Parts: sequence; structure tokens; C-alpha cells
Amino acid sequence: NWISLHPYATIHRSGRVTWRGFDPKKPPAHLVRPIREAHRLGMKAFIKPHLAYWGSPFKWRGEITFTEADDWNRFFKSYTAWIVAVAAACKDADGFSVGTELDKTLSHEKRWRDIIRQIRGVTRAPLTYAANWTDYTRVGFWDALDIIGIQAYFPVATSRNAEVTELTKGWKRTMATLRAFA
Repeated sequence: NWISLHPYATIHRSGRVTWRGFDPKKPPAHLVRPIREAHRLGMKAFIKPHLAYWGSPFKWRGEITFTEADDWNRFFKSYTAWIVAVAAACKDADGFSVGTELDKTLSHEKRWRDIIRQIRGVTRAPLTYAANWTDYTRVGFWDALDIIGIQAYFPVATSRNAEVTELTKGWKRTMATLRAFA
């Protein structure tokens, strides 16, 4: 009963985040039409923006980090502009993720709180952050969000050809970990 949209922006070595610009007051059809259609069909729409790291020095979005303060500033300034524009364009969505698996940015809690504050200024959708399963305990701004989001790719087995008993034990261990966190 939900659909999920994944708008993308590109991350560059310099920290700059780029995307096809648009006026949030006249959002592109590829963002607003799926939300409208989902609602027409009695469904809900979740927006989960991603940073495309292809062609960058990062192997995946969880490795995005910088050594220079200027690069961090450039990243947060351009990321904020993009994510707030997407949130404004998708203001009628039923849920919105302020970030996805940006593990090495989590220590910048004040900046994340500012992003969340700005997004709240353009949408009433409940907000989450899509934390990677390895780093969900390091998210210091859970209290500023409405929903805890975990990309729960916890390994449930150690062998490639695991038997049902190993998979069952692994699943129970994962569920116990998540219950302890909640």
C-alpha cells in the first residue's frame, strides 16, 4: 500500500552535489505525478533521495567523506539545497527520508539537525533517515525525526550455503538486536 520514489543527485570529489535543477513551486512531473497517482489509488508515497556516487572516488554513499573543511562546507551547502528542493517538490508525500546511508557524515550532527529543520519548513511529511545497518546506533539526531529508519541488511548467516537452522538463528539474533535498540 506504499510506493517509494528515489530521486538522485550526483556527488563529486569536491563535495559538490549536483542535480537537474527545478523550481520547487513548479516541480517536475516525474516527482509529483507518482505521488498523485499513488494517492488516487489509495496508496501512500515515500520519498527516499539517494546520492549517486558512480564516477566519483567513492565506492558507495557510505564512504562519502572529506578531509578539508571547504569540501565539507560545499557538501552540506549543496546537499541541503538539493534535499530541501526535493522535499518542497514532494511536499504531498506521506514520508520523506532526509538522507540515505551517509555513514561518514553522521558526526556532523548540528548540520543534520539544520537540514531536518529546513525540510520541516517545506513539508509536513513524517521524516526519517535511512541509516545503514552498520551505523544506526551512531545517528545522534534520531530525536529530531519522526521515524527510525534502518537499512536492515544484517547478515543472518556466515556461510554461503547456510542451512535453515543457521538462517533461523541469525534471523532471531538480528531481531533481538533491533528490539534492544527500540
